Amino acid sequence: MPSTRSTETPLMRQYLEVKGQYPDALLFFRMGDFYELFFDDAVVASELLELTLTSRDKQKEDPVPMAGVPHHAVTGYIRKLLDRGVKVAICDQVEDPRTAKGLVKREVTRVITPGVVLDTDHLDAEANNYLLALVAAEADPPTGLQLSAPPARPAGLQFGLAALDLSTFDLRAVELAGVDEVADELARLRPKEVLWHGPLAEERRLQLQEAAGGVWQPATEELLRFLDPSRAQELVQQKGRGSIADLGLAGLPLATGATAMALRYAELTQPASGLPFFRIQVHHPADHLQLDEATINNLELFESMMERRRKGSLLWVLDATCTAMGARLMRQMVGRPLVEVGAIQRRLDAVELLVEQTGPRADLRQALKQVFDLERLTSRAVLGVATPRELARLGRSLGELPGIAALLGQTAGGTLSGGLPPALRWPEDLVQDVARDLERTLVEDPPAVTKDGGYIRQGHSAELDELIRLCEGGRSEILAIEARERQRTGISSLKVRYNRVFGYFIEVTRSNVKNVPSDYQRKQTLVNAERYTTVELAEYEAKVLGAEERRVVLEQQLFEKLRGRVAAAADRLCTTARRVAMLDVLCALAEVAHQNSYVRPLVDEGALIAIEQGRHPVVERFQPPGQFVPNDVTLDPDQGRLLILTGPNMAGKSTVMRQVALITLMAQLGSFVPARRARIGVVDRIFTRVGASDNLARGESTFMVEMRETASILRHATARSLVVLDEIGRGTATYDGISIAWAVAEYLHDRVMCKGLFATHYHELCALAEVKHFVQNFNIAVQEWKGKVVFLRKMVPGGSSRSYGIEVARLAGLDRWVVNRSRKVLASLESGEIDDELPIRGGASAGGQLSLFGPKAADNEPGGQDSEVLRELRSLDVNQLTPVEALTRLAALVEQLKN
Repeated sequence: MPSTRSTETPLMRQYLEVKGQYPDALLFFRMGDFYELFFDDAVVASELLELTLTSRDKQKEDPVPMAGVPHHAVTGYIRKLLDRGVKVAICDQVEDPRTAKGLVKREVTRVITPGVVLDTDHLDAEANNYLLALVAAEADPPTGLQLSAPPARPAGLQFGLAALDLSTFDLRAVELAGVDEVADELARLRPKEVLWHGPLAEERRLQLQEAAGGVWQPATEELLRFLDPSRAQELVQQKGRGSIADLGLAGLPLATGATAMALRYAELTQPASGLPFFRIQVHHPADHLQLDEATINNLELFESMMERRRKGSLLWVLDATCTAMGARLMRQMVGRPLVEVGAIQRRLDAVELLVEQTGPRADLRQALKQVFDLERLTSRAVLGVATPRELARLGRSLGELPGIAALLGQTAGGTLSGGLPPALRWPEDLVQDVARDLERTLVEDPPAVTKDGGYIRQGHSAELDELIRLCEGGRSEILAIEARERQRTGISSLKVRYNRVFGYFIEVTRSNVKNVPSDYQRKQTLVNAERYTTVELAEYEAKVLGAEERRVVLEQQLFEKLRGRVAAAADRLCTTARRVAMLDVLCALAEVAHQNSYVRPLVDEGALIAIEQGRHPVVERFQPPGQFVPNDVTLDPDQGRLLILTGPNMAGKSTVMRQVALITLMAQLGSFVPARRARIGVVDRIFTRVGASDNLARGESTFMVEMRETASILRHATARSLVVLDEIGRGTATYDGISIAWAVAEYLHDRVMCKGLFATHYHELCALAEVKHFVQNFNIAVQEWKGKVVFLRKMVPGGSSRSYGIEVARLAGLDRWVVNRSRKVLASLESGEIDDELPIRGGASAGGQLSLFGPKAADNEPGGQDSEVLRELRSLDVNQLTPVEALTRLAALVEQLKN
């Protein structure tokens, strides 16, 4: 707390009054050419930004800590603070210090938080910057939202979620049941900031925070006021410009509350301009192909798993967009593929046309490269922060649209309303009135700031033109005054000068003072010169400086009116921006298809997935052209909907399985696919369990993570789902692992009846095909040649009998002694012999895979407990056992063997 003495000055009292309104933000307090921070804010900023910590009133007993940054460099410092999750309040001087009487008036003009950012220097052009509000409540609450007095252990939770991007006026709302569904949504959105409220256990909150990233903070009392149903509806209807029913929020009280909470938070960050309208979109999970958090990560949709960067992801392959708007839309589409066949076909029709029209597509892409970010430029205009340069860019971008529309017409070979697929048709309104207004008002290359003027085009305002002529003529007259005074006085060194303190003056060296006329009026004495003024010079000074000041003020007024006219057209501009973004995405998909020899998939309502010569879209990009080995995969519900895939490590099992999932996903987002032919029956969800990892933050082992993800798949998969499982059960003991893998495969086959690929090193699972009608065995072929293993990368029918683990270890560079010793141990285990160095009971099934049940004994061979177990096993009818019963019987037999 600052001491009493430190608050004695009016300036410090003003600072503390403002700071009291924003206690959770670092307050940047404008003082002349610097933003200053005081007290604790100065200490924190000096540490985070590596600033010099100084003090104000050093001579006093308790000087005030102070740190500052130049106003022209403040953007870079704010970016560093946002990266650390720090909120910043900008307090500007809101009156001219030259005309202020007493203390300059200051107000907070904007608050910048990680989730509420407008400055393009702080934003990723290719991704939305979401502020997310998350509201949790007990399922089926008896009255109202029931958001207060949460129970200690709620039986079930409902969630309302709202994601707001102030830079694009995009607001998405949804209601979800269960923490896992929320985690999936957060993994797609990746918000920068999350406001949360409700009975959410700490463990679950950490799970969600891990999925989302960003800065998390509990909702304040001010925000919680807007969870009141009547207050929430009032704010949402005002900012959404429609009734709750029209906005799609009827019957969704939690989503409405979350939307109101996000809107109120954003509103508090814009005290100067207020909050504009929003395009509220209510999302229903069933409207899109659903992807859980694990699938998003395992399929590397947005970033690679190993390096956590964009390169190596599906988005990296597909995103050949030319505009920032298109890049953001592409990301949204990758995360939300379609399930409605008609909508998918409309996108594919557009992509097909653009693939065929190579020349027009290139022209369209070149034209799109001239279009700036219409969405974010419009939002900055509406919020009153757009600069002259940004509005000029908006005008030039709008000026490109008629040419793009004409190119579209040429692409279709007819009129816009004729031959173009629906996804490529543009509205008649291309907002050209705004484009003309911007062109007529602004100079061709205006400055980025307004303080010095020079951005309004000549001829736009007669009053401004007169002031400009006056300023320019006044300067010329002052030069003429200098020439006349030199001639009149005979002082050749006489000069007419200017500074901000004294204005215009005549400067005469001290040696020439004796020649100064009597009508000169002294203004200042220097060591080597005297400064004077005259009646004539004073008159022209008032004329010129007054005109200059009035010119700057008038330009600012004209510009603000222009910005207001642009803001009034925001609805039309946003609609146009969305059309441009979709065109950009479709052109990008066509370009990628053309460059990589993708084909149009046949997408229908059927259940068949048949891919001929399919390729992994990402892996093939890292290989020389033609080197990737394609594979055929058919998942036929009438023949073989569950494929058991065996083969050695590094052979390519994971690649084949992932490419099936990625090709399906690409087809449903409306993209061509890497294959010779593909028929895709629409799936409702894609699930993957690929790779091994632990979660130290949650205290979960690799096996626990594996089982938790597998449990979620079994709980949510349907007959329309595609399930990809890799090495289920490998994180535990062999017997346990095989048992779990077998039971999971049975459950998918018998209960879920979905399409699936199941990769395993447990070759015993190949026996499933003998007892389950819709199971097929495939393996990734290898060739043994001259004592070495050659991976052919080709998927062929039948199960594999060997894993070639020792050969893979050799290829990885394992020490030769270890490799040779491993071969000896393997040979001993396979032969069943016991030697002094290896006291391990051997016995393997044909081909080298250790048998789950040990060596087969003859019927009349005495075997004690082993023989009893074998007789019990032979008596079992596996077709009549449920997975749980099978696991129970197996556990009992294992215990019997141990005893």
